[in-house]
Amino acid sequence: MSAGYLSNVLDDVLLNAKAFTYNQKKGALNIEELVTELVETVEELSGKFEEIVIYGHSFGGILALEASDKLSSKVTTIVLDPPIINSNYINHMKISNTEKEKIASIHSSKLNLNIKYEKMTEALSSSYFSNPNLMDNFIEKTQFDGTSKEAIQVSYLNNFTLFQKIKDYKNTIKFINGGRDKIVPPDYVEELLEELDMKSYTISNSGHFPLIEARGEVVSFLNTIL
Repeated sequence: MSAGYLSNVLDDVLLNAKAFTYNQKKGALNIEELVTELVETVEELSGKFEEIVIYGHSFGGILALEASDKLSSKVTTIVLDPPIINSNYINHMKISNTEKEKIASIHSSKLNLNIKYEKMTEALSSSYFSNPNLMDNFIEKTQFDGTSKEAIQVSYLNNFTLFQKIKDYKNTIKFINGGRDKIVPPDYVEELLEELDMKSYTISNSGHFPLIEARGEVVSFLNTIL
């Protein structure tokens, strides 16, 4: 999936920072190769900036955590939006039975994994945003370009846990979540972070994409930590 839906979202609105959008570059075939790509990208930026903040949305946050012990010392903060910490989040999705049935059918099918991910996005389309009118614009800017990241996501998300990574980098990590997020619901987030003795910044009027639904509030939060 391209990062088109985040293009220009943070340009010219951060007070003391420059925003860069990272997307898969080399056709990575597994999570390790994606981590390597992210680390290389951060290394390139570390030669130009004194401090780096990584903002990881959804799977991007998971990728940032997986890369955390390899990242430049100039990475001062990792923002996870929302905090997806283990594969159990799938069982907590607040989606309709129809959507659950569609996802189960897609998972059990013999479709190419890239196609599976595209179909999963379509199946969950009504649950991504608290304002459903935003979905058409999101799909228009999101291109499923046949690269392997979608396949990696589908297989990886079935079985992972990042609790230890969170504990190891507790002082570096900040959390954001949408108060109306049906994919990673706020009560699930609260339960997880209570176990870790941490808090999340909740944006009450947003679903799974606070940077799109509540950009101003996200920017205000980011400006407080930059």
